[in-house]
Amino acid sequence: MQRGAVPLQLTVWQRLLVSMVVAAGLVGIIAGLVISSSRSTTSGLPAAIEGIRPARGAQAVPAQTDVFVDLADGYTGVLTIDGVELTTFDLSTQTELGSVSSIPATLPAPEPGSQAVLPKGVTYFDPGNATLTYAPTPGAPVEKFDARQHLVVVRYWKVVDGPSSAHTFAWQFTVF
Repeated sequence: MQRGAVPLQLTVWQRLLVSMVVAAGLVGIIAGLVISSSRSTTSGLPAAIEGIRPARGAQAVPAQTDVFVDLADGYTGVLTIDGVELTTFDLSTQTELGSVSSIPATLPAPEPGSQAVLPKGVTYFDPGNATLTYAPTPGAPVEKFDARQHLVVVRYWKVVDGPSSAHTFAWQFTVF
């Protein structure tokens, strides 16, 4: 202790009260951490959808954002954004999966040693990760996300069952 400092003299009841306040604060902090770490962005999603981006109900989403759906293994699907069904392009087979046709059903094979030229303005399906990704681009069916609320619908199905067994899930987000 410093010279001349007087130790704080607390009664038993004061010490008990201070201890209870400190304990309540610690319990509140721990409870907050547990709740925040157990709350997931996937809550309320169907079992076949592991994640979406932008998040459901997101506000102030940047206009250049991508729409992303992470499906369970063995699933595929098609995206509809603001009422426009988008062509889905399978990256592994380089073939079209969607019903809207603005690209050839199958792209020509690239020359050996060169990269494949992928169509723009389509939803890309990566079967290895079971993901659907759409990036708005000029000239695409959905060129950009303007400042308003947007509706995304994913129609998804097990690959082995085909699109006749499809389910749908919809969510909205708002661009600033």
